[in-house]
Amino acid sequence: MESKSERAKKNSIIVMTFTLLSRIVGIFKARVIATVFGATTVGDLLNFTFNIPNNFRKLFAEGALSSAYIPRFSSAIGEEGSGERSKGLLKVMNGFQLLISLLLLGGVLLFGSQIIRLISDYREPSLVNLAAKLLFLFTLFLAAISYSALWSGVLQCHGSFLVAAAAPLLFSLAIIIAVKSTERLLGPFSMALGVVVGGILQVLVVWLALRRYSYRLEISFNFKNSDFLAVLKAWLPVTLIALTTILTQQVSYFFASSLSEGSVTALSNAIIIWQAPYGIFYGAIATVYFPLIASADLSEVKSIISKGVSYLLTFLIPITIILVTLRNETVAALLQSGLFKLKDTLLTGSILLYYALGIPLVALYSFLQRGCYSLGKYKTALYFNLLVACVDILSMVILIKGMGWGVIALSIANTISFGVGALILAIYLRVNNYFKVEKEIIKVLIANIPLFLLTIVYQKVINPTWWHGGSSWGNVLKLALLYGGALLLTLGVYLLVGIKVLPARRRGPQSTQH
Repeated sequence: MESKSERAKKNSIIVMTFTLLSRIVGIFKARVIATVFGATTVGDLLNFTFNIPNNFRKLFAEGALSSAYIPRFSSAIGEEGSGERSKGLLKVMNGFQLLISLLLLGGVLLFGSQIIRLISDYREPSLVNLAAKLLFLFTLFLAAISYSALWSGVLQCHGSFLVAAAAPLLFSLAIIIAVKSTERLLGPFSMALGVVVGGILQVLVVWLALRRYSYRLEISFNFKNSDFLAVLKAWLPVTLIALTTILTQQVSYFFASSLSEGSVTALSNAIIIWQAPYGIFYGAIATVYFPLIASADLSEVKSIISKGVSYLLTFLIPITIILVTLRNETVAALLQSGLFKLKDTLLTGSILLYYALGIPLVALYSFLQRGCYSLGKYKTALYFNLLVACVDILSMVILIKGMGWGVIALSIANTISFGVGALILAIYLRVNNYFKVEKEIIKVLIANIPLFLLTIVYQKVINPTWWHGGSSWGNVLKLALLYGGALLLTLGVYLLVGIKVLPARRRGPQSTQH
């Protein structure tokens, strides 16, 4: 019989594949937006405004709420045969999401301008008015994506990962088509059109997949449902955790909005590029491992968490080395076109450097935090998140206000804070016998030494300038060859030293247990 570890690896590869496609299209979407709107005041405003509902996904979509209901759905699906319990819970969750969506839309409609003035440095009436209108439209996207995340979570509990991983492709494609075809007519509202249409398409595709498991589009306001009350009880502490994360990111965008023109756009683009490899590997592995941890016996949790971290770092260590080395090349080849100039590439690359260095730290912290959720240690996770938020905000204040480091201080503060959080959380779980450092991690670090040495030669000896020319198909091809060559080298070394990247193939009716 196939082991849980091997099954998790197989599902992770499926999610990684489609997340990779989604991220590639997402970066092309960012290129279209950068080319059309550039690092201008309007470009900054679009990026700042979209970040508000996009940030709140941590609360009502993929983040806090999913962390609360996935363990409950996993339990309900695993313990019953009829499916009535899980269907009943979904009805109530649908009603709960509807109430939240209506409250958010009403609040943004009535107080949009006040919200913009409160959380940004924008004061010019025309800009505030434009931002308030965009914010309402972007909040429609939040409502749609919240349902998509809810239903995707249910699919994951049924062991179905493909549709949820592929659906975001529709969102990015809708924005690309809308901006390219309607920008002259609608201006910045062309992006808003794409966001709303893309969100609707994404939620429709996920719902059609969910129907295969005999779920129906029904709503219930029976908030006394025992499973819902359990979800709500778990959601409240996770909500506090998500709120601290949201607050921290909004503080970073507030600082960016107070700096020179183009700072918000540079920050947003650096985050988009940083989140591409992070989302592909961390997102895929965490998506598969979280329901697995939540449904596992306590005796299995330590092994699953430890192996998950090891598998995560197997991918993220080489990706970090590559992205740190090719940060400017990546930004230039993908985004430098139209109103997005070389100076914007250099600014974005300087921010991306410190985000890239923090990829393993952010992933380690986030994965261990999910381990805390699965163990029911919500208060512990909250305390650690408050620590990370305090270190992040304090670092931003010191580096920007005290030392005048500008927008790069935001990515430096992010990496410092998650580094502190990852270290202390790992020690806590290790002391309490929920986590151990696998020997495989040491092997991964040693196996990446050849790649590290090669990147030094590339930077110090070759010192390339081909990327100064900006985005072109030729430069994209060069970038792809560099990434591909580096990854092939890493894969070759992994094979030589016996590091497993892909799940073991099944031979016969039974597979080897690991």
